[in-house]
Amino acid sequence: MKTKKFITIAVTTVGLMASSIGVGLADETTSPTPTPKVTKTVKAAATSNAYAVALAQYKIDLAKYKNDLTQYRVTVALNDIKDRALVEKYWLDWAANLATYQAKWKTEIDKYYADHSAWAAKNKPLNQARKAALDKADSDFVAANAAATTPAAQEAALAARATAHAAALSVYKAAVAQIGTEPVAPTKPAEMTKPALPAKTIDPVKPVAPVKPAATPKATATK
Repeated sequence: MKTKKFITIAVTTVGLMASSIGVGLADETTSPTPTPKVTKTVKAAATSNAYAVALAQYKIDLAKYKNDLTQYRVTVALNDIKDRALVEKYWLDWAANLATYQAKWKTEIDKYYADHSAWAAKNKPLNQARKAALDKADSDFVAANAAATTPAAQEAALAARATAHAAALSVYKAAVAQIGTEPVAPTKPAEMTKPALPAKTIDPVKPVAPVKPAATPKATATK
């Protein structure tokens, strides 16, 4: 009787122990110890770092751009000053050359007018004498022809007129030879051709402003 009771107690004890072990194992299997999730900020941090690098480079590029732009504007201004000086010199040179051309021509034509005026003054009395001789020859012919009663008399009047005309012309030519030949007007030189304006200085290429990188959202830790 005591033996059965001992065995029953032992079986019960073993059963309880097995149940305890089973419960423990079940707890370990179905309820593992919770572990914290890894913070997913690596990608966001890398993006933020890349933006910082890009922004730093942008600031360097912007400073260089501002300096390049200043130098560009200075160069354009200097080119403009140089070009204006060249254009002003162009017009001054053209005016001076044109004045020289016109002065030379004026000197030549004025001399011609003066020489011709002097010659004409000397020639005037000679021409008047020639005209008087011709007028007398014509008047004598008219009178002789009126008095002529025969063709022979008329022929004689015509001959006398021709002789008088030839004599008047001969005397006139001899007198003109003494005062010199009539001055000849000079040939006007070809008009001056205006040269082309000086070419404008080519300005450098205007620098282009750098593009500011787009801002990225701040990295936030997620659990």
